[in-house]
Amino acid sequence: MHCIVLHLNLSLSNFIEMGRLGAGKGLFLPMKKNTQFTFRVAADLKKELQSIAENEGRSMAQICEAFLMAGSEGYKKDRAKFLQRFLARRGQKARTD
Repeated sequence: MHCIVLHLNLSLSNFIEMGRLGAGKGLFLPMKKNTQFTFRVAADLKKELQSIAENEGRSMAQICEAFLMAGSEGYKKDRAKFLQRFLARRGQKARTD
């Protein structure tokens, strides 16, 4: 599997509209961005994220951050069940340690 490094520069302060991604209609969240987060993703996932960003008229960083925030909120709500459901759909097992 080939991986692409996806680099998110989270050093700018701005507003993110979460309404389009299901976090609420027209909800704007002020965010102080003062750190950087870098990780590798599969090339197919990067293409999907680029397509979503283009369709939404947003940057890759905004889309990735919105999905990370949505996942974090889902996890806070349902804890391990959230992760177990997600991994089950992908055919993976959740870690029990």
